[in-house]
Amino acid sequence: QGEFEFNFDISCITNSSTVKSRPGTAAQSRSTAEGEPTSDGGVRFGNFTVKPQSGTVAPAGEKATVTVDFSAEGQSQFFEVLGVKISERDPAQDVDGIPYELSGESCIPGLLNNDFLQIFEEAAVSRKPPSDPNELIRNTFIEEERAFH
Repeated sequence: QGEFEFNFDISCITNSSTVKSRPGTAAQSRSTAEGEPTSDGGVRFGNFTVKPQSGTVAPAGEKATVTVDFSAEGQSQFFEVLGVKISERDPAQDVDGIPYELSGESCIPGLLNNDFLQIFEEAAVSRKPPSDPNELIRNTFIEEERAFH
């Protein structure tokens, strides 16, 4: 529990020379760590939206909640490093702020509909029906007819 009020400010430090990590997924296109302001008071860094970007934490055990939303695009992995600057701390340590890594992965859901051996793994699968209908066994999927017998 802190005895003094302090301020915080969040910026993107992915491309900073002080950060030794993998490159961010959207930081290459940005020339500053400012991010894009959003209409709801947050700021967007690549595929991540942080809200609020800055604030004040009152003394005596008070807390501040920072929300990060991830906006998925396609099937890919996303990564950014944020710097959390806190007032009244030694600026010689972590010049860009305390690093905080964000990562997210998006995927495209789908249904397997063309591998009949996997779909009907407990049944027989045949490309063509047998020439003699009496040879057809029960629980057989015929690919040519796309029918289950």
